[in-house]
Amino acid sequence: MSERVAFIDMMSHSFVVFKRRPLNTLFFIAFYSCLMLAYNLWLSSSSGQGFLLGYAQSLNALSAGKGAGSYFSYIALIYPVLFLFSVIYYAAAYRLLVRDNLKISLPVQLGLDEVRIFFASLAVAAVMLCVMIALAIVMSLVTLALTLALSPLMGDAQPPTVMMSLIILLIVIPVYAVLIYVMGRFGVSLPLSIKFRRLTLSGWSSSKGMGWSLFSAHLVMVIALVVLQFIVFMPLMMSSIELATVGANTDEAHMAQMVNIMSNPFGNFTYVLTPLMTLFTLIVLGPTSAIAARAIDPNASNRHADPQCSSNTEPNPAE
Repeated sequence: MSERVAFIDMMSHSFVVFKRRPLNTLFFIAFYSCLMLAYNLWLSSSSGQGFLLGYAQSLNALSAGKGAGSYFSYIALIYPVLFLFSVIYYAAAYRLLVRDNLKISLPVQLGLDEVRIFFASLAVAAVMLCVMIALAIVMSLVTLALTLALSPLMGDAQPPTVMMSLIILLIVIPVYAVLIYVMGRFGVSLPLSIKFRRLTLSGWSSSKGMGWSLFSAHLVMVIALVVLQFIVFMPLMMSSIELATVGANTDEAHMAQMVNIMSNPFGNFTYVLTPLMTLFTLIVLGPTSAIAARAIDPNASNRHADPQCSSNTEPNPAE
């Protein structure tokens, strides 16, 4: 069961936590910013650039049909490390945003919280995959229906590009809206698992009656993220696009140039951007955390009601 949370409370939750826990917040931002900056410095080094160049060459070989073994060896190394870091990172962020009586400690650990985030993330990802498959089927049916409806009117003429673009836009916008809504409500399960100190998938029921407020909050976050991508991440996006199409150019000097751009796309601005993006992560997690922070664990209420299960023992902070 959750206390009803208004839109303004969702948007301001992270800032309230910053004010209430300034040392924890600064410690979190400083620790992970230093970790990410160390990674960026490694990418700029000769070994880091060698790694990126090897990855680019494997991608080039894959696109040219020369074998996928090298590419998948890089993927097998990158994705497990990235996923492990994400689990530790988001568990620490949610602890800061929802955990009661949080003590100042190193914002990194590998314990039960991380296991809960791991399995909750897999469950939410499975739900989102099912939703995306269902939406793809619906989109195909709608596209087929529109094609059949417009064919007699258009005859042999091709539909105007503007009309087709408008039709696609009218289909894509509701699809993204559904994804944001469903992901937002099920995503509440992640901070709830940290709040309750047990794996729970009750995000949908806990956000009952707050779905549209949560959707509005996440819509604001998505718009802000898109604006940031166009303003701040354009150099990285352009480099990624050019690196992805490097298969058409096997020149080693060209690939080395792209790797050099990818390794440090922002220059000295990285030292400012990294802590800002760490701070932005906490703000983005604010809406779901606002609901979880006010949630009441029904299992805890049952334990307190049962004398045989009652205990004065405090929960282990490492859990």
